[in-house]
Amino acid sequence: MELANYFILPPLFEGFMPLDALIAFFAAFIPFIRTKLDVVPWNAVPFNLLRVLGVSLATMPVHPKLTPTLRGRAR
Repeated sequence: MELANYFILPPLFEGFMPLDALIAFFAAFIPFIRTKLDVVPWNAVPFNLLRVLGVSLATMPVHPKLTPTLRGRAR
């Protein structure tokens, strides 16, 4: 996933601002970010963790009701 984030996210962000400005923006929050390679683990990974947490929290209330259907048994 890191490779996908390295080759996909920065070019998408570059549509909004140049890569140098993007790195400077991220460096304002995390001072040791200096290159495009630094952006991926320190910005994409936390975003992905938050995304997974959100999906998990949204799924938890629905899962017990869907389990019988998913296992092939009707209620």
